[in-house]
Amino acid sequence: MQKKNLIKQKKELEQLKEWCSTIIDFLIRKNNNEQIFIQLREVVNKTFKDKNLKGLRYCKKDLNEWTKGLDINEVLELNKLLNDKFGYNLCERFNDLDKIIKRGIINNIDEYKAIINRVEEICSSDTENEKELAVLNQLLIKYEKDNPAN
Repeated sequence: MQKKNLIKQKKELEQLKEWCSTIIDFLIRKNNNEQIFIQLREVVNKTFKDKNLKGLRYCKKDLNEWTKGLDINEVLELNKLLNDKFGYNLCERFNDLDKIIKRGIINNIDEYKAIINRVEEICSSDTENEKELAVLNQLLIKYEKDNPAN
C-alpha cells in the first residue's frame, strides 16, 4: 500500500513540475527572459528535487494565478499549449470568458460579474491588455444598455 502511495506521489510530482515548467517557459518566452521567471524556474526545480509535493502544488496554484494577468490571446495560446501537452488547460474561468468573447454577448448577471472581475484584474495588473480591455468594455456597455435594471 505504501509503495502505491509513493508511486502516486512521484507521478504527481513529475506532472506538477512539468505543468509549472511549461507555464514558466511560456512566460519567459513572452517576457524576454525576465529574471523573475528564471528564478521561479529555479524554485520549481529545487522544490521538485526536494520532493516537496505541497510546495509544487503551491507553485502550480501561484503560476495559474499569475496567468490571470495575461491578455486573452496569450491565454488562448497558453491553453492550447497546455491542452496539447496535458489534455487539459488552465481553470474553466478562462474558457468561460473565451466563450463569452467569441459569442459577443453577455447572457446573464453571472457572466457580467465574470467580465467585471476580469476587467478589475486587468486594471490592477502591470500588464498591457488594452485590446482585451476594449473588447470586455464593449461587452459590458452592450449588456448594461440592454439590461438597465442591473
